[in-house]
Amino acid sequence: MIPIRDIIPTRTTPFVVLTVVALKAAALLYLVAAAQPTGAVVLYLLLDMLFLWLFGETVEDRTGHMRFVVLYAAGGIAAGVAQSMFATGVPPVIAAGGGATAGVLGGYLILYPRSRIVTLIPFVTAVPVIEVPAIHLVVAWFALHWPVGSAGAHLAAFATGMSGVFLLRRPERLRVEWWNEVTSRAR
Repeated sequence: MIPIRDIIPTRTTPFVVLTVVALKAAALLYLVAAAQPTGAVVLYLLLDMLFLWLFGETVEDRTGHMRFVVLYAAGGIAAGVAQSMFATGVPPVIAAGGGATAGVLGGYLILYPRSRIVTLIPFVTAVPVIEVPAIHLVVAWFALHWPVGSAGAHLAAFATGMSGVFLLRRPERLRVEWWNEVTSRAR
């Protein structure tokens, strides 16, 4: 299963998300060249970048660039504090990186709880494209991060993102005409 994009249209270029993804990609390349990390570390960073791109683009569009920075940072801080207080094994700075993305996921689910993600399902003979509920991918993200040892930190960041988006969203950017029609018919 390879998620490609969400179905929510955006109106702005996600400069903050692009910058963070580029910085994480550079850090990953440096890590691969200098330290030869385990496959789990590489997968962790790749998933973090993918999910930040998938969900962060829409959240940044709905909050604005500077408010998105605050939401992203709040998720990272919440994860770092929770990791340092309650868990061992994973350094708080590592938990904060994934936690920042968890905060964005929490904000996304508050903004668009019924959203779907366009996903490729590769088979031997064909590559069908389907829409998967966003909540399923968020649960999969948490399941993949659970063994890392920072699940509690990510849950704290997720809750921070869920509550923070209420303060940081920009009401004038929330209305997407076709999306509001779809969700009102679904009720």
